[in-house]
Amino acid sequence: MNQRHEQGNMIMSLVLLMSFSIVTMSFIYTQNFQLRKIMDNKILYDTTIKAQLESIKALLISPNALIKTMQLAENGSLWRCVSDVEFLCPQTTPMDLMLLSDIGSVKEPFISNQVNVGFSLEMKSCDTFPSANCLFRYRLQWYSECPPTGPSPCYAPDIYVKGDLLISPQFGSALPINVANYSLLMRIK
Repeated sequence: MNQRHEQGNMIMSLVLLMSFSIVTMSFIYTQNFQLRKIMDNKILYDTTIKAQLESIKALLISPNALIKTMQLAENGSLWRCVSDVEFLCPQTTPMDLMLLSDIGSVKEPFISNQVNVGFSLEMKSCDTFPSANCLFRYRLQWYSECPPTGPSPCYAPDIYVKGDLLISPQFGSALPINVANYSLLMRIK
């Protein structure tokens, strides 16, 4: 009877060990699958955001797009600060910038002064930011900077465009992205 009891205990121990091993392997597989999915999504998000940032940079270095953007009334005194050497350009806090394409049409994902306009993971313009279907938005602003040795305000200051990536809060909690990695600071004059 003792031998049977020991065999039963051994079989029970093996069954428990196998069950524990199966549960552990299932857990590890599930964690690995979830981690892989997060990493794949991070690569997709990174690619999307970088593509949008490159589009913005391309428009800011395009002479036609930049001139049309600077001449736009919604961009305040930007054009006068750039083109009129007699204009005393105010050194103010950054002002929203509406970015136009080469043909003069509004490039919707870049409309900074419309807080609900952004872009989706598929790089499509959307007007429901922040939402699950409208995950990202770039806020573009311009500002003037007088030389450190000169008076402020000044004539013919340097002009900069800065862009900050905004992420829909629903998305930010699911996959943290360091928005500083996708910032823009570009001197346009």
